[in-house]
Amino acid sequence: MDGKVDGRSLLHMALDSNVEMLKTLLEFRTAIDIDSLDDFGFTPLCRAVTIHPNISHLHVQALIRAGARINQRGPNGASILHHAALEAHKLPYLRLLLSQPDIDIDNPSTEWSSPLCVAAWCLNVEGVRALLDHGADVNFYLQNALYSTPLISVLGTRGSTTSSEDMLAIDTIIRMLFFNLPTRANVKQKVPGGRFYTALSAASLCSSLETLKLLLGEGADVHQGDPDTNCMPHHFAAANGIDNFQAIILSYRNDLMAADKENKNCLHWAAQFGNLKTVQYIISRLRDDKKLQMYINQPDSDGWTPLCWAVRPHEMSFWHDMRSEQPNYAGVVRALLLNDARPDVKCMLGNGTVTENLTPLDLAKRCDAGEEIINMLQHAPDDQTGLKTSIELVSEGPVRVYASNELYSICFNVSLNLAFLTLPQPTK
Repeated sequence: MDGKVDGRSLLHMALDSNVEMLKTLLEFRTAIDIDSLDDFGFTPLCRAVTIHPNISHLHVQALIRAGARINQRGPNGASILHHAALEAHKLPYLRLLLSQPDIDIDNPSTEWSSPLCVAAWCLNVEGVRALLDHGADVNFYLQNALYSTPLISVLGTRGSTTSSEDMLAIDTIIRMLFFNLPTRANVKQKVPGGRFYTALSAASLCSSLETLKLLLGEGADVHQGDPDTNCMPHHFAAANGIDNFQAIILSYRNDLMAADKENKNCLHWAAQFGNLKTVQYIISRLRDDKKLQMYINQPDSDGWTPLCWAVRPHEMSFWHDMRSEQPNYAGVVRALLLNDARPDVKCMLGNGTVTENLTPLDLAKRCDAGEEIINMLQHAPDDQTGLKTSIELVSEGPVRVYASNELYSICFNVSLNLAFLTLPQPTK
């Protein structure tokens, strides 16, 4: 009875039938391998929970009661519990699995982190609640992972809409993690090797002003940078926009222009993502500083000044719907030129032996920056009205919606060894 048809065993095929058919087959337990793999590497239980359409929780229950391996991993490295934590409609499967005494609740996976990280990342509020109720580690961490802790997972979330429900889900999960008993999420937890060393760095890039305030109120440290990359929370905030940048700087007491390991300061980060208001604010903070010209023309490790980054516009980033200001690359170029950014600098483009040294004008033409930016580089801007207006330090602004698209790989110009999650988008 262990033969296969089209790569599937009898138990795999029974998932297409009513639960009574499955139970009948399970009566021949000694003659059937309950954990046989189909041609894709899934056991019947794993397939039932993972990708089988319209499956009844009774099918899952029957397989579990018959002794199917509940901690089995699929071909993508994720356990059955990881898949059950993905979406709210799989909550009955999740609860069935969590009720088993032998379930490995944290079950770390190199690519998927822990099931709690998955539930948090997918904004599965009830899934998070169920996992926490059964003792999932709220401070689980996995080095060299994109979503390395439950808190970083929800703060760096990629919600699929800009709905108010997503905003509510994010804030609800954050509070569930913070106020979980007996162990609360550690807002100061440090995770080496990931894109985000701390939860505050993740929130600075991907979350709202209100969320930043919550983290700061819980004791998050704005001065804690990544010792490997020297990236600081205010660098990530500069990439997000003016609201997040000001919220971080309000508590920041160290050198505003401290650079990361690749010698990029916050002006580079703001210019790279076209954040005009943030660029203007940084310049206003340096207005009385004799080193303004040095900072505005400071090259990074490849010779890229803020102006070089600003003439290479892009419209997509995985947090683009969470930003606190919309990109204005032409405005950034104008502001930098008006403050004596040098248009004759040369930066390196390429890797290894295949490199070129290009001016900002060369880059603008190569990257199709648009006629306005190209004209400004060819002819210095002459309209200074309003471009040097300073911005008040505290600016609440409206609370924005959360969302984003599929991960778009934007170069932060730092070398990160990341194991990227390969989760499917939740269906709603």
